[in-house]
Amino acid sequence: MEEMNVDVLRVYTILNPEFYDAFIEFNSTREEPLWLIQGVWSPEEELTGEDLEGRDAYTPEITEIFQGEIRDAVRVVHGDADLPERPGHASGRFRSDVSKYVLGWVVGTEWFPLAVETTDDANVGMDPYSGEYFQATTDATPFEGWLAWMLDTFAKEEMEYGWQHPVALSNWPTTDPLRHPDEANEQEDLVSVDPMHVGRGGEDHIVRAAVRDPEQRRTGELLGAVRERRRRGADLLDRLQCPRRRGPLARRAGPSGTFRARRGIGGPGVDDGPARDRRSLRGQSLRVGRTPR
Repeated sequence: MEEMNVDVLRVYTILNPEFYDAFIEFNSTREEPLWLIQGVWSPEEELTGEDLEGRDAYTPEITEIFQGEIRDAVRVVHGDADLPERPGHASGRFRSDVSKYVLGWVVGTEWFPLAVETTDDANVGMDPYSGEYFQATTDATPFEGWLAWMLDTFAKEEMEYGWQHPVALSNWPTTDPLRHPDEANEQEDLVSVDPMHVGRGGEDHIVRAAVRDPEQRRTGELLGAVRERRRRGADLLDRLQCPRRRGPLARRAGPSGTFRARRGIGGPGVDDGPARDRRSLRGQSLRVGRTPR
């Protein structure tokens, strides 16, 4: 990473203690530190359900799993955790406090659209969540209210250590707030998870949506919607998959509608060829995913 001039590393979930130990050791010899964006894995399998029809996020089991993952992640980052062995999860004794190198947090992964729909249908008329640090607006759906609850849980846990790092919700084009009527799969435009309905203070991070129509007939509409949301402002940061460097809109888009990079580093449609020097990689970030179950 040092040879690549990486300055930010994003991990999607808790990693083993050796990672955080190495992170501290690596930064101890650097004048400019490596920064960390720590992710919190959401209960994807439980939200999806065995029948793949989606489950209510307010199911106590699901909520408790997510809150437990949030608590564990906060304690791990602050070097204050002992996690037992579990399949598909990191474990061990965590004593390296990397909190001063944390650039921010991303809570959650991609939201299964049928789980969002099931949650909203099962909790019609629910009062908006109102917590100590985060609250849902009157326009929030029940699922967005659940996310406000989870973010409030995160903020309370961090305050136990005297910290308030920037925090974002994860999202993806399948559940973004924009309309995608040209999608071939109805689930790609079934529901929306809108971060503007959660919390206070911040600016919406909205990126251009991938357009599958080869003639890009709706590009103007999509960009107009993005500009309007930026004009209105937002209450909470959210994260949509977006590379640091972009090629033409919708070129080489991945199957889920998110932008995908070619092999190596670069945005969609970007091909720098084999000749890359260290300067061309400055400022890039790496992402580390979760161990498969």
